[in-house]
Amino acid sequence: MVSHLLVPWPDPMLPQGCAITVQIKPESGSLFLHYELTGDLDALRLPERAAQPKPQDDLWRHTCFEAFLGDPAGPRYVEFNFSPSGCWAGYAFSRLRTRATPGPAAMTHGPICKHNNHTLTLEVRLRIGSLPWPMTDGAPLGLAAVLEARDGHLTYWALRHPGAKPDFHDRGGWIARAVAKDDPE
Repeated sequence: MVSHLLVPWPDPMLPQGCAITVQIKPESGSLFLHYELTGDLDALRLPERAAQPKPQDDLWRHTCFEAFLGDPAGPRYVEFNFSPSGCWAGYAFSRLRTRATPGPAAMTHGPICKHNNHTLTLEVRLRIGSLPWPMTDGAPLGLAAVLEARDGHLTYWALRHPGAKPDFHDRGGWIARAVAKDDPE
């Protein structure tokens, strides 16, 4: 398992003492992601657990965790959003911010989230065999998060912020690499 630390976009209103790490583990036919947020979670607005978690748009408008996986052979990529509510979203793009259809069907259920006052963990498995292209070792992987403070202010966290403003779609921030693990079946 490889661990990565997300860094916040410089913001004077950052939640104090928060840190986000993401562990990545290739598994047979899937990619396992384990996000861990530590700090004063009482200072954050966390979505309530949905009675029936389902795919949902606009999760990034509140506290959520994200993953971007790029096609190493071209501009295509997929974006996944995971909410502490258990809801999720997946989108395919043919190039920067140009949606392709259909979106990826890489999830069979929503993320699993647990938290107390100081730690939140969110785990998800992405079925890499259902991506719009064959998964190969070294595929660019972007990991990110949006944290919403109690007052509604959003802060942006990523592996790297290469531009003049936060932009999780910028491949310059996708510095992790995905590893494919063959499915023995």
